[in-house]
Amino acid sequence: ISFIGDKTSDAGMLGVMDLETGRLVKQIPVQAQSERFDITPDGKRAYVANLVAQTISVVDLEAGVVTETIPSPERLPFNVLISPKGLRAFVANVMGNSILEIDTTTNKVISTIRTAPGPNGMTFTPDGDNILITNVYAGRLQSYNLSSKVVSDGSFVGLLPGFIRLAPDGLKG
Repeated sequence: ISFIGDKTSDAGMLGVMDLETGRLVKQIPVQAQSERFDITPDGKRAYVANLVAQTISVVDLEAGVVTETIPSPERLPFNVLISPKGLRAFVANVMGNSILEIDTTTNKVISTIRTAPGPNGMTFTPDGDNILITNVYAGRLQSYNLSSKVVSDGSFVGLLPGFIRLAPDGLKG
């Protein structure tokens, strides 16, 4: 669970829950206005988008500490999506009109993917080779193909699209 703090300038926290007891077992401080996060497939690390701090926190979930803080060169990191094999973290920058691609072995930004205004929600297609992206300010749904490194023009889906997930067969979103 991410906690953004009382004020947007306050440090946020990543909370770890014990799902059997329903108890919060760890509170890990991160930077200002921690928004969305994703967890690596091995369950060992979380990548947290800190909107106001303009950073991404890399959290060791077992130790309960931030192991690295990655500065975002783009405006307002909001959402994180980890690749199916855990080799990349993709960070949507809602005011930067971009997605950062981070190598999770080095925690370095390796590319900046330009999108329509307001990239927000992201999910992988079942083949793991495309990311579907909602663009909150453009009202669009785009896709980014990892093999060709091309962002589609996408299509208009309506005002202010946010979160997105696909059914397991990839046919409904």
